[in-house]
Amino acid sequence: MTQVRTWPGRPARFARTTVKAAKFLFTVRAALPRWVAGLLAFGLLPIPGPVDEVAVVVAAAVLWFRHRPLLRVVWRAAQLEEGAR
Repeated sequence: MTQVRTWPGRPARFARTTVKAAKFLFTVRAALPRWVAGLLAFGLLPIPGPVDEVAVVVAAAVLWFRHRPLLRVVWRAAQLEEGAR
């Protein structure tokens, strides 16, 4: 019988890297448009209904299609900091 390898630290590492990348993204104010940051902050409000989720999806689409190099830089910086940990 073949033993299945598991990586118990991977989901936790991914979560830590995601949080660090979000912090980096919000600290680099010159690169992130103010209205996109506002949409992301609006998405964190506890508003019932799909309004806040739509705001997050719109902001994510803008970041994905217009600011992908910025997302790569922020993700790599978060991975490097996580690796140095």
